[in-house]
Amino acid sequence: MKIEKHLRLAKSYLTEGQLSQAIKTCQEILEVQPNSADAYRILGESYDAENNFEQAMYAYAKALEIKPKYAEVHAFLGQLYRRKKWLNEAASQYQKAIDLGLKWPTVYYNLGNIFYQVRYLESAVKLYKDAIIIKPNYVKAYFGLGKALELQKNYQAAVDVYEKLIKIKPKLLEAYNRLGAVLLNLNLTEKATEVYRQALVLKPDSGSLYNNFGFTLLNKNPMEAIAVYHRAIELEPNLIKAHYNLGKALQIIGEHELAVKSFEEVIRLKGEKDAEQDNVLVYGDCTFSLMAIGKIKSALVYLKNVVTHQFVEGYCRILEESLGDGKQVVSDEMYLTKVARFNFFQELEKLDCDSESYQQQSEKVGQFLWEYYVNFGNVLMENEFYEGASDFYQRALQIKPSSSEVYWLLGNSLVKEGRLNSAIINYHILLQILLSENMVDETARVYFKLGKILEKQRKWEEAIDYFGKVLSAKVQLAPSILNNGFQTYQKLEGLYLSTKDWIKKFDGESYQGRFIEVKLENLPTEYIEEVSKSPIQVDVEDRQKNLECLGLNCFECLRQIYQWFEPESFAQGIYRIGIRDKFGEDILSPLTPLGKGGTDGKGGTDGKGETESLNLLGKGRTKEVLTKDAKDDISGFSYFQKLSQNPTFIAIVQSGRAWIMPKKNYWRLCHGIAVMTPDNYLLADLSREYPSPLPGCTKHDPSQYHIFDYEELPPLEKIDGKVAILSVLSGSIYFHWMVDLLPRIEILRLGINLEEIDWFVVNSYKHPFQRETLKSLGIKEEKILESDRYSYIQAEELVVPSYPSYLGWLQPWGLKFLREVFGKSITNNQSNFSERIYIGRGNAKYRRIMNEEGVVKILEEFGFTCVAPESMSLENQIATFAHAKIIVAPHGSGLTNIVFCNPGTKVIELFSPHYLRYYYWHISQLLGLDHYFLIGETFSCYPMRNIMYESSLVEDILVNLDSLNQILKVIDN
Repeated sequence: MKIEKHLRLAKSYLTEGQLSQAIKTCQEILEVQPNSADAYRILGESYDAENNFEQAMYAYAKALEIKPKYAEVHAFLGQLYRRKKWLNEAASQYQKAIDLGLKWPTVYYNLGNIFYQVRYLESAVKLYKDAIIIKPNYVKAYFGLGKALELQKNYQAAVDVYEKLIKIKPKLLEAYNRLGAVLLNLNLTEKATEVYRQALVLKPDSGSLYNNFGFTLLNKNPMEAIAVYHRAIELEPNLIKAHYNLGKALQIIGEHELAVKSFEEVIRLKGEKDAEQDNVLVYGDCTFSLMAIGKIKSALVYLKNVVTHQFVEGYCRILEESLGDGKQVVSDEMYLTKVARFNFFQELEKLDCDSESYQQQSEKVGQFLWEYYVNFGNVLMENEFYEGASDFYQRALQIKPSSSEVYWLLGNSLVKEGRLNSAIINYHILLQILLSENMVDETARVYFKLGKILEKQRKWEEAIDYFGKVLSAKVQLAPSILNNGFQTYQKLEGLYLSTKDWIKKFDGESYQGRFIEVKLENLPTEYIEEVSKSPIQVDVEDRQKNLECLGLNCFECLRQIYQWFEPESFAQGIYRIGIRDKFGEDILSPLTPLGKGGTDGKGGTDGKGETESLNLLGKGRTKEVLTKDAKDDISGFSYFQKLSQNPTFIAIVQSGRAWIMPKKNYWRLCHGIAVMTPDNYLLADLSREYPSPLPGCTKHDPSQYHIFDYEELPPLEKIDGKVAILSVLSGSIYFHWMVDLLPRIEILRLGINLEEIDWFVVNSYKHPFQRETLKSLGIKEEKILESDRYSYIQAEELVVPSYPSYLGWLQPWGLKFLREVFGKSITNNQSNFSERIYIGRGNAKYRRIMNEEGVVKILEEFGFTCVAPESMSLENQIATFAHAKIIVAPHGSGLTNIVFCNPGTKVIELFSPHYLRYYYWHISQLLGLDHYFLIGETFSCYPMRNIMYESSLVEDILVNLDSLNQILKVIDN
């Protein structure tokens, strides 16, 4: 029997689909030659074609037993496993085939698909590229590569892939679809529009193409988009995306009733085949539109559908724990807000649309929603977010249109907003309600308010008339109506962008005595000094709002910053921040054991060890301005690092004043600081308020600061001697204390002998970390003043160090300062410290881990120890982080101490999908830490989420446990 001839015959039968003949022939061969690996291979292929998995696997296994390096059989076995969805086994077999030198493009493509499925995107991209090299016109590999690049957010590379694919296959519609979508992600709307127009020429009857085309029109021309969506639905009546997008377009133009009909059609088309949780987003859209037109009870029906979602259940569990025994002081508006939320969710879950008592049930739910709106409106009022407060009071009026309490609150918020005419109308409506109910005392109170407004508008006769009505009522107005304990003060004339300019105005060229420049960084030649336009007169009534800065929440600024950090999509919901090649050696002296390093004897740097990637800036400017050529020469992180520099100096302001917003409670922190001159100007570069600008912001305008709106301030405290102002925004928070406040002391002590300072003003001095750090820096307790207690002061000499940088942005010199000063006492005894630590937020009041029990269980399997830094001394905190090799923590102050980690330490930061911030990425890049971040599960019912959380900053985190397990396995290897 000639084996080769029979093998060719068996292969021929297999190719022709005569599978039984192929199997029979292979069996005959094996009877003669049992060790024929080729016969087992063809036998395996034949069984595989018959979908006989067990026999095919056996045949392939026998072939590999005979010939272990049989690359083709490894590939076939990989294909067999892939169809059974045994992805790990399939990937292993494909990889063996590749390692053995097999150059089948399908093997590279299939292995790329497996890596794409599990979101090992970097590996997937490489495999797709290899497949294309082997087979240049491999359409499927191009699609795979493009989609992987999209998930990596490498949109420009994806554009290049799809454009090349269109050149290969000019009539391939899916390539146009993908290209248009990526162009939209790059905000290249006009190019995306043109791509879809080209595609529609090829296939004018495609509803899907019309749907995508409509998306390019949505923002600039919603009416045209609506027409396009209607065309898409006409062509494909069951196209769910088109119905949904039509609803969103109708929302934009305010046609909420029609929008609800579109969303309801989406729900109908999805039908019972989809679980209710798949409709969470569209339930949210229905709720939003119904609430917008005041149909609260109808909206509650849709909210009822999502109240059992795991995110809501997790939130309610945490909320109930935070409320405790209910003995909180009832005057705390935030506590009352939380109580109302909790009651709302409890009653909403009980709501039964088919019950005879549905009407009473819905009214009860509505009552708690009303209480939430009112109480949270009060929270916003206390935080001086008057526009937001007015919005919540108006929502409350949708539920109770005749509530005199809410009209009173709304009128007050409108006055604070400066919308005096609207406030007058509101108070007149309130008067009608009060007069109809014969409420004399309350009516007199409104008369007094109207009199004050008209007095402000200089309508003297009308004001006197209302004050006369107050006197005629013969009622005693509450002291809080007449006087809130504050005092009127002379409003500011304007501002100086540069303190140096103000001092030079009085001292001329001898300004150095009161303006001490502190050199901490070297200024690159490409930076030039911008000519200051100080002083700037501020007219509160005529201020422009067109450049209003959104500060820390500015989408455009945040997007630019994220691009600078170049986060790489590592797997589903997991990203990695790139590690820079070079770092300042003077920063990176290991802390375990403590590096020799040190200062130049004055506490400053010695100027050595900086590298090209961290060119440090210095003195001599009021604002960083890059020339065009300089911008062209600088890219990525180094450009961002330079852009974030601030001039560092100390200003001495004789008879200067400082207004520092005190912390009222855990949710109302210091959110404004104003340093004022004796001639009544604001020194803008020494003053701050939320929203504080991000690096690179071009819209920040200090004339918008609230200090210009205030008509009253607390009584002025006059203090003798030299008073150093160190307080910062949110200065009672550990992160801001370490990153923003303590580096100001370094600036101060490099320019002035601290012994000359009579008083040091910090936000507070209650926490152990505050006492420990100030003691380490030689600041005596008896010299400390808390701005939380002395919020408005005037000093004989106000000594003010500049801010070290943008809010929350730690400069390299500041990082070195913290490591040198507080890293001295680290012990080398590693036996007391775990190399793998988890920093929880169990004691935090917000941004908690909803499924922390599951998270901790997984971490314990990988050898992690849970630590609570807030319960440790500062020394132990620093030592714990210095000895750690892997750190897992939700975003928050618990990660501050990574400043004491050693290069190579791995950090996994947990985020909510709606609150990503870069502070710790930056520190990790300066130190050479390997920084990953994992984005939690999304809860897409945004109206419900907006009730649950007052802002994205406090949103809790639902960790995807599979993703966490996946990243830990990778890091563990």
